Amino acid sequence: MLRRFRGLSLAWQVLGITAAVCVTVTAAYMAVFSAYSERAALAQAEAALRTQVGLVRGTLDLAYENGRARAERQVDLFIRLEQGVPKPDGSSATLGATPAVPTLRLRDQVVNGSTRALEELRALTGAEAAVIVRKDDRFVRAATLLKDANGQPLHGSVLPATDVIARALAAGKPATEMVVRNGRQYAIHVRPLVDESGRVYGGLTARIDLSREVEALAGALARTPVGATGYAWVLAPGANADAGRFVI
Repeated sequence: MLRRFRGLSLAWQVLGITAAVCVTVTAAYMAVFSAYSERAALAQAEAALRTQVGLVRGTLDLAYENGRARAERQVDLFIRLEQGVPKPDGSSATLGATPAVPTLRLRDQVVNGSTRALEELRALTGAEAAVIVRKDDRFVRAATLLKDANGQPLHGSVLPATDVIARALAAGKPATEMVVRNGRQYAIHVRPLVDESGRVYGGLTARIDLSREVEALAGALARTPVGATGYAWVLAPGANADAGRFVI
């Protein structure tokens, strides 16, 4: 082929070389353009994903802040309705299965085992409150609306040391957390009760059921595709770095 090419006239040789150069340049241009287009498409997709993730995060932050504020207000309302906070009277008695539980009183009424104030708050706002009392280095439910599998009140039940309520009271600082109970999402606020020496003797808690808000958010996310076929998921961390659970 090279011998035939040399036998061509100069004009045809120039034309052939020019054509070959044009084909080579065009192929190189198309390769560069394709790579650039792919990178541009990826960058555009990444920017869109970042925007949508930011919107989801902002919505979750708003839902969290709203739930936290509502739970905190319920404890404040409980205190106003009861015109004070429960205080130990120096005595103790068996409560549920736990012996020698310190007795709390509020306006001369025994709080331990009483659900009157808790039921009034639930009827008024839907929030579930509880009163916790300290026994030695553990925390016990003095009054609660929670019941066991047999429908019996959990008055006198000891909180696990890892429970969000026990951890907040042990630290002696108010805390608000999102928790899952029986598959439902709640915002729970924990307010320590301290004596004149600054020692935590118990606490007040209020939890708000956020299931309706979470379901509404899940519906909104389901109607918001990511790109052409993707959808957003919300994961919560598990007990370790290798575990997690789907929130939405």
